[in-house]
Amino acid sequence: MADNNADFENQLLQNALLFTAIRKHKAEEEKVKKVSKYLNQGAEINATDANDKFNTPLHVAVLKGEIEVVKFLVEKGASITLTNSNGQTAIDIATIINTSKSLAITEYFMTLLKEQCGNIQKQVNTPNSATKSDAANKDTTMPLIYCKRSGTSALSGQLYETKLLSLILLRALHDNEITEFYLGVNLEMLPTSLNGIYIKYKLKNCEKWKIILLQVQHKDDPAKDKVTVDSILKLKGDLSLYAYLVGYQNLWPKSLAEYDCEIVAFTTAFENFFKKHTVNNTDSTRFLTIDRAGKMFQFDYDENNLNNIIDSMQVITGLVLIQSLCAMTLQNGKVNHLLIRYQAFLAHNVLELDYSNSSYSLGKFRPTFLKSNDLKLFSMKSNLLKEIKKNQQK
Repeated sequence: MADNNADFENQLLQNALLFTAIRKHKAEEEKVKKVSKYLNQGAEINATDANDKFNTPLHVAVLKGEIEVVKFLVEKGASITLTNSNGQTAIDIATIINTSKSLAITEYFMTLLKEQCGNIQKQVNTPNSATKSDAANKDTTMPLIYCKRSGTSALSGQLYETKLLSLILLRALHDNEITEFYLGVNLEMLPTSLNGIYIKYKLKNCEKWKIILLQVQHKDDPAKDKVTVDSILKLKGDLSLYAYLVGYQNLWPKSLAEYDCEIVAFTTAFENFFKKHTVNNTDSTRFLTIDRAGKMFQFDYDENNLNNIIDSMQVITGLVLIQSLCAMTLQNGKVNHLLIRYQAFLAHNVLELDYSNSSYSLGKFRPTFLKSNDLKLFSMKSNLLKEIKKNQQK
């Protein structure tokens, strides 16, 4: 028993020395020697520091941006998949920091993953007409590589997203009322801030498509980032209703009014929402439910809220229209759905178009637009000047 206690105490001491060596401001070569020394003396390669988010030595080396120390730890058996108390792996931290040193570490991790996954073979039984014993001898080699998708910052986030997609897909496939559905995530036509899940489906004996626009917002401090009426009525933010409405309208050439649409936010944040209407079931509960500790409610808006939302949406939509117009004219972009949908508004309020030339149309801004003090048009003018200035600086 005494020997076991002595070994345990020695390991604790060596672990402390290991973390201290990695954190010191010393040359990487010197750190590698110290790390090797303490590992040989009994330090645990995957020890965790309870005083620092339960980071491992590898986490700390990544935070320091020291690739030689990172490589040495990995060669000695450090796990690249262990998470700290924030649910982050060493790879996640490297991608989040986004410095030149961390980028080099990220590239090293990605190369390492591909090398490891390339050595894995997955057996897939295909017992069509053959017996099970025959099928077992027919192996298909599949590299188990989870590639980073553009627009995301952390591998753990992608894994969580995959679980969520799998759950929704499973329920959609086994719902006898659903005759057809589409399921997507991080759609290219959406702003990067709207990285949620898109579900479009049709039920039996129903001609109208149903759409669920699902945003999942995990909060590390649920008590700090509360869901409030103000938080959803801000022009920007994780739960901004305006950000959702403006971003999502890029998805369809038609109006959202032609669909049964729900915008749903799932979050771990606490709520202090004084204008809520409690509900037990919505279209989204066909795919996702909450546990007993959770709450489900809708925004119980009044006429004043609705008028403010409409006014703000007009201003925001005007800004997006100007951005689309500038992208088309200044950057040789394409005509998008917004410009087509609001062409009558643009022609009446913003542009004078000359169609006399058969090869092209000539457009110029209306004097009434340039002189108008209307909030919507004035905001569009201000944004126009910003876009022109930004283009000139390129």
